[in-house]
Amino acid sequence: MKTVSAKVTDEEYLKIKSIAKQYNISTSELIKQAVFNAEVTDNKAVKSLAQQVQKIGHNFNQIVKYTHYQKEYNPLAKSALHEVWLDIGGLLNVK
Repeated sequence: MKTVSAKVTDEEYLKIKSIAKQYNISTSELIKQAVFNAEVTDNKAVKSLAQQVQKIGHNFNQIVKYTHYQKEYNPLAKSALHEVWLDIGGLLNVK
């Protein structure tokens, strides 16, 4: 067996001990369960998604400004909004 260590604050240490005691397991078992049952987030993917959402938001704002400026129904605006909707659906894998 190998040992893995991590530095934690006093408050974090007490919280880990408290949770382990609550479930009647060792701190080692608690940490293993937390690590092996956790989902790891890909920060690059999250950043990329945030940038794409920001671009979509910018496009949406431009469409809204254009629509308010025209003050009448415009099929181009409707089409552009539909494209924004499809972009959002694509990001969320929704069809």
